[in-house]
Amino acid sequence: MSYRLAPFVAICLLPACGAPQTSAVPPSASASQPAPPPLGPLKDMIFEVPRLHDVVIDGKNADWKDAGLAVDVLSALPSDSRDPDTFDARTRLGWDERGLLVACDVTDAARWEGDPIWSGDSIEIFLGDAVGGKNFVQFMVAPGVAEGHPELRQELGDHRSDTALKSTAKATFARTRGDKGYLVEGLIPWELLGVQPAVGRDLGLQIYVNDYKKGHDLRKLTWFPADGTHADSHHMQPIVLVDHPTPTITATAAAVVHGWGVHLSVSTSGAPENLRLVSGTHEIAVPAFEKRGRIASAEFDAPADGEHFGPLDVVAGGAQVARLRIDDLAYRRKQSFQGIGVVARSAVFSSNNFPAIEFEQPAVAGEVLGRTTFMTTFYDANHDAVTTAEKPGRYGAVVEVFSAPGKSFKKRLSLFRLPKDVRWRDLKIDAQLTLSRDVGISADVWKNERRTLGEWFKSSLQSSSSRGDDSAKVLARLFEKSTTKAVKPADKMADTAHNGPWAADDRWWHEQRRRDGDLEPYPYVTVLPEGAASPGDKRFPTILFLHGSGERGNDLSVLSTWGPVAAAKRKGASFPFIVIAPQCPEGVSWNTALLEDLVADIEAKYPVDKDRLYLTGLSMGGFGSWQLASEHPDWFAAVAPVCGGGDVTDAAALANVPIWDFHGAKDESVDPARSIEMVSALRERHGRVQFTLYPNEGHSSWTPTYLNDRLYAWFLEQKRALPRQARATKQGPKPDFDGSEAVAAASSTK
Repeated sequence: MSYRLAPFVAICLLPACGAPQTSAVPPSASASQPAPPPLGPLKDMIFEVPRLHDVVIDGKNADWKDAGLAVDVLSALPSDSRDPDTFDARTRLGWDERGLLVACDVTDAARWEGDPIWSGDSIEIFLGDAVGGKNFVQFMVAPGVAEGHPELRQELGDHRSDTALKSTAKATFARTRGDKGYLVEGLIPWELLGVQPAVGRDLGLQIYVNDYKKGHDLRKLTWFPADGTHADSHHMQPIVLVDHPTPTITATAAAVVHGWGVHLSVSTSGAPENLRLVSGTHEIAVPAFEKRGRIASAEFDAPADGEHFGPLDVVAGGAQVARLRIDDLAYRRKQSFQGIGVVARSAVFSSNNFPAIEFEQPAVAGEVLGRTTFMTTFYDANHDAVTTAEKPGRYGAVVEVFSAPGKSFKKRLSLFRLPKDVRWRDLKIDAQLTLSRDVGISADVWKNERRTLGEWFKSSLQSSSSRGDDSAKVLARLFEKSTTKAVKPADKMADTAHNGPWAADDRWWHEQRRRDGDLEPYPYVTVLPEGAASPGDKRFPTILFLHGSGERGNDLSVLSTWGPVAAAKRKGASFPFIVIAPQCPEGVSWNTALLEDLVADIEAKYPVDKDRLYLTGLSMGGFGSWQLASEHPDWFAAVAPVCGGGDVTDAAALANVPIWDFHGAKDESVDPARSIEMVSALRERHGRVQFTLYPNEGHSSWTPTYLNDRLYAWFLEQKRALPRQARATKQGPKPDFDGSEAVAAASSTK
């Protein structure tokens, strides 16, 4: 799935209330105040949600009568420029015999709603039978207050592993519009989780409020200390059903990994003077707060060594109210360093001397890392270490950045040496550009403005080579194609997705990392059918599943949420396939060379039937499926991309591979045209392709696809070199199926 912000953690706290706020709020520690008393052993807390009576779900909260557990402030990412006048949320929670009651009042100055629901202004509510439990539901609610979306919409994300809980009960939501935002009220029935409501019953709860302004990143407010709840049920707040609530929650804190340390923010709608942050036996001083509207906020850095951060305890008035841990600190640091730019000035050069290596934004890097040194090793096109660039062509630089003893990370830069010095200002370039989609400029203008486009190309090449290495990647590939010794004859053909500059660069670095012993293979989940773990000659059909961008990271458990892994666990012994599901790191897409290594690895380790190896993937994994299949059409007995896209120039290579493509007609994340153009290109070549276009599905078309038993039966019908899928006889984009049977099956399974 294509979604989710980079993971962050947040903590909720309950400060003392009452003191009036001014524009300059003093820090929590003051020389004029007596030292706070020492703290005893600190434990986690649980929030108390009270029983309510006579609440009607009508999008109004007057009948709540100010009852319920009031969460007056939610967490925002540090450095998110929180402005409560344009984006803010408060919520109330309660329960009765019917289910959990929620009322969320949202301030939203710029309203935009999209598909999938979570991609625009929306609320997500997660309710589980326990924090870390195996059964929870996720309701995504778009309020229906933006242009083009006049009605409230809701969608269920079903994360219940207990098949006995597949209830058809539905949540009820209603909303009212306001001048500055909207209010959503909801009831989530206990029946969905098989819960018997009673005082003392513990549960897990999480709330997101999403805001999207076109042209900007998705912003999020949340109640609990971690994002990614759809993939990890530990990322919920522990609640207990009671008769009387916890006092109003008037403050919150959040943290992101920031270089070697952790960047914290604390926000409160009350008075901040009594707040204390304690790490072990040491108290962390909170700096002065800045007032923005009704919220006062403070941001600061906390040092963090080792692989874990915490526990960080939050104390208000002498009582602990929350505890924060970051157990995967080393991984989060690695992701943080990806955003620190290291560049060559310039990546395209013409002398024997390599260019200088430096930070793209030295001030930002200095703030995050402190004092640093570089150690750079240069390699030529043959992967030999060199100190000078004796010949024109491709080079690479491995830059190790040191900021303190034992603290370092690597960056890799592509370089290109020109055959001779180029006076760019005197260079005359004519260029022709053809766009596949209309941007309001006629084809004649593109054709006639060759000089203008050439000047644009020249300027872009110069500027980009000093900001990054894309220009070096492109020129290196074109240079290689101009020499008969550097590439195979087939590689002199026009570029495709797997024959272009970025693919060639990926493969070059893949080999370099292999030689350096620095190659990081994909970790993966394996599900084996009965008998596959025992020694023997029997071979098993195997599905290779590529996830979407939302499941990237270092938590393999998220791969059980969607797709064939979930199907295998749902069906148990009756599922005949070995299922292999690799995981992509944060911030990158599928790499074909690493997938090739993965296939070799699984074929060596497991009893894979090479004649019945099947490939499928969703969203980012749909794109990855098209590309891997186009590079190795002789590897796979069948391919099933879901809401992805490929390169139409690969249709000839794929014409004999059985393909079943799936897409939602209302997909706003990946244009259905990406599937349609591939299907049409394959039909022109009478390829073995069939196409399902769900008329009423958006981006989450993977849900009915992977719940459809016909897909797995179709896989088993196909065998490498003996395909059962007939060649296409019709032309054009018209789908073969509308997926109604699969949608009905998916609905009955929920």
